[in-house]
Amino acid sequence: MNNRHGQVLITFVLMIPLILLLMGVVIELGMISYNKIRLNSLTKSIIASCIENPEKNDIINLYNKNGIESDFEISTDDGLEISFTYHIDSFLGNLIGKDDYQIKVDIIGKKNDGKITYSKGLKNE
Repeated sequence: MNNRHGQVLITFVLMIPLILLLMGVVIELGMISYNKIRLNSLTKSIIASCIENPEKNDIINLYNKNGIESDFEISTDDGLEISFTYHIDSFLGNLIGKDDYQIKVDIIGKKNDGKITYSKGLKNE
């Protein structure tokens, strides 16, 4: 009859850092994915509302109202193209030497027959 409760406790204590690191990575990837989806959705909504009258100041004000500040590139050559790079702070960045992550958004909206179609811009390729 050997008492193995001490071995399980030591194994658990050794596994805690790995479990916490794994949880941190999941949180980090979740934050990146959430922000990427949010920015793409917001950009599509802004394109839909401004495609008829694409004023740069109006577009930038819509982003600012949603808490997004960046250097926006807005082109009206072939539809309405909005591209920018957004930075989000890193949760575990100190461990790997990364302070923030960059999310690049580049979406073109074109109006054909009353419907708006979206595609990735040339800068994403």
